[in-house]
Amino acid sequence: MEIEKTQLEQIIAQAANPDRLEPDQIPELDLYIDQILMLFEDKLGDNRRHEKDKILTKSMVNNYSKERMIRPMRGKKYTREQILQILLICSLKNMLSIGDIKRLMTALMEEGVGSGPGGNLPERPRQPAVAPAGCRGYYSAFAF
Repeated sequence: MEIEKTQLEQIIAQAANPDRLEPDQIPELDLYIDQILMLFEDKLGDNRRHEKDKILTKSMVNNYSKERMIRPMRGKKYTREQILQILLICSLKNMLSIGDIKRLMTALMEEGVGSGPGGNLPERPRQPAVAPAGCRGYYSAFAF
């Protein structure tokens, strides 16, 4: 079966997807879970496989928190660092199993990666030498 040029161009355009959530698009203000869900749906909604699929749900975020894949929240709001961690998890889910992601996130948090002075992100986060395609900006949540 041969693919026509127009079909190939459509496949490439979908793979290149300009609708991404970049780390600099995440506000510095703490957000409630509903605000995070709206942000992810707005920016990443076109990435779902099926119309009914959800990009992110409250249950997913609660599970990430219970499994200690993201830093514990204080109060009812999530910090920018936690939102970046959620974004990284969502991105890695396309490449790794949840078990592998949990081991990675746990190891990063045990080493204290991402906690700058006073628990804030450093002003100029460093990028890892090599990051998986599509995830380069998301590693700034951990400031390698």
